[in-house]
Amino acid sequence: MNAGQRWEQGIEHNAKSVELYKRIAKLDFEQGDVFCFKSGGDGDNGEHLMYLLDQIFEPVEDTAPVRVQKICPHCQKPFKGLATATRYCSSACKTLAARQHGREYHRKKHHKKERP
Repeated sequence: MNAGQRWEQGIEHNAKSVELYKRIAKLDFEQGDVFCFKSGGDGDNGEHLMYLLDQIFEPVEDTAPVRVQKICPHCQKPFKGLATATRYCSSACKTLAARQHGREYHRKKHHKKERP
């Protein structure tokens, strides 16, 4: 949704947008008021900036990662992980599992078949 659509629908500004706008406007005023930010009325550049900032902050909040209950294949403990990405409950379990896999791989690779 673009800034014009947000304004037409009367959607409130994200709190982060308002806070950041105030900080930017204050800095601009202290350093010569180059942008002359104004807010509170239709078409004010400060309002437009806040609507643009809303678009930046909104997707971050709407796309929070989905966490699901999983069982760690190494230690068998339950944990909440990302739906597709997380396999182990911790980096320690991931490292230990990788070491174990390496040992098993080398055992199979270097294991000589016995002759009858």
